[in-house]
Amino acid sequence: MKSIHLIGSSIILISSLLLPGCSEGFQPEELITAHNRSAWNSYDIIHFDMVLSSNGETRLEASFWLDPVLSRARMQTTEGSIVVFDGSDFYSAGPELKRARFHVLTWPYFLAVPYKLDDPGSMQESIEPTLMDGKKYPGIRLTFESGVGDTPDDWYIVYQDPSSRRLHGLAYIVTYGKDIQKAEADPHAIVYRDYREFSGIPIATHWTFHSWNDPDSLKANTDTPESRTDKNPPVIPTERLMEAHLSNIAFYSNGKASTRNEAALPVPLDELFVAPANARIEARPE
Repeated sequence: MKSIHLIGSSIILISSLLLPGCSEGFQPEELITAHNRSAWNSYDIIHFDMVLSSNGETRLEASFWLDPVLSRARMQTTEGSIVVFDGSDFYSAGPELKRARFHVLTWPYFLAVPYKLDDPGSMQESIEPTLMDGKKYPGIRLTFESGVGDTPDDWYIVYQDPSSRRLHGLAYIVTYGKDIQKAEADPHAIVYRDYREFSGIPIATHWTFHSWNDPDSLKANTDTPESRTDKNPPVIPTERLMEAHLSNIAFYSNGKASTRNEAALPVPLDELFVAPANARIEARPE
């Protein structure tokens, strides 16, 4: 799963790939505005709680803290596992958590996607708008240079809602602990739902996970446009593989919450992204 890409270079590259005046194309500047990146970047720490479930059973329940550019992250599960990425190394303490590196980076990245499109080492490619549920969603394909992040072979298809200009969905592969051939045989997608505003920043509080079907493959296997619906599955099927519910979204400056209702940090600010006591080093999977 794509992990750490520091915000830096301009997103002009995406714009240059679009035809002038193309209203159906991906509009990066409008996505940045819709997600209020200036406000997001004005805080030191972002926090959220997440419950991940599948078929009614909880698979993960944890709290996360990250800095705006996602160069550091901390995760604490309800079972007492603590995982920290300090910008260089990964540490864990408490009960052992399988795929600890994956968890501490992946879920914060899915939250921060709208702010990560122009990270150094990322490459954007314009794609044709994708028809889903009778509506065309503009998108881009996001890939990464070798050596970028924990899993540089990951790729994403970013879908933008043509009405709100917010992030609508994300198709992706997971190469963590597997080769790219196996990952590409099982692509998935997230649909971002139930947006709410926190400190002026829109956050999707409900994520649904689905299988994903490559639109180009569907098009290639279709005899006529009229037969596509009958003969081919939708790009993002309605069946839900997993769901994530986010709560207690909070923003901090200098360790202090932006509103009175937000809880204090679990440890002092200067210890938040430091290896916890009796920590183990989490090695990268082969």
